[in-house]
This record gives sequence, structure tokens and C-alpha cells, in this order.
Amino acid sequence: MPMAYATRDDVLARYQADVVERICFDNDIDEADLDKLERALEDAAAEIDSYVSTRYPVPVNPVPLILRNMNVDLALYSAALTADKLFDELARRAENWRKHLVMIAKGTAGLGVREDSSPSDPSPAEGTGFGTGMFVRSKRV
Repeated sequence: MPMAYATRDDVLARYQADVVERICFDNDIDEADLDKLERALEDAAAEIDSYVSTRYPVPVNPVPLILRNMNVDLALYSAALTADKLFDELARRAENWRKHLVMIAKGTAGLGVREDSSPSDPSPAEGTGFGTGMFVRSKRV
């Protein structure tokens, strides 16, 4: 079973319980199916791993806050899609996180940890994760 970068508690810390329950509502059982949320968290973590594994050993441990936030939003987006409840905000966040994941995979953004870090030495990277120390200007899409 893949390791998720976020937990149900992380989701509930960022979103109100009634929002999460609406997204995970199952008409067949007439209540929220929070197991659906767990599966969505695992699926989103696998997607994240597919991007960041080009530069970092996965699963990334300890989990940088940015990966936890990505995991939460991508999972809720996925759960909303399967429930046919696509929220514009979740769609926008998922699109933005995926753009960021592409930047990480290309090496134009980092996770905030050294690429050669290990669980025994999770020293944070300096600056933005770039090894050159140069500033990079990005354009808005």
C-alpha cells in the first residue's frame, strides 16, 4: 500500500468536516465514505511520487509541508471528481499543484530538502532548492 503524505486529520485541519463529508458522500450508503478519502490520499501520493521520483528518493521522509498540502488538495479533487462534485476551487488548486510538480521534476523548483537527503539526515535545503544560488524569474500562466 503506498504511503500517503497526508492523513485524514490533515485534510480535516485544512477543510471543514462538512465540506469533506459532502465531497465523500456516497449515495448508496447515504453517508460520507471516508475510506474513499483514504484511497484518494494514497492515489494522490502515488501521483506525487511519479513526479518527484525523478529527483528525490520516494517516499519523501520526513514529509515537507508542501507535499502534505499537495496531497490534501489533489486527494479532495480526485474524490470530488468521482462523486461528480467538481468544485472550481479544487480544480484550480489541483492544476496549480500539478504545474508545481512538473517544475520539481524538471529541477526548476524544489521540495525544500536537499536532493541527496536521507531519513537519517533530512537537512533542509538553503533558499528555494536551487543548487546555483541564482534567482529565477517565473511567468504567470
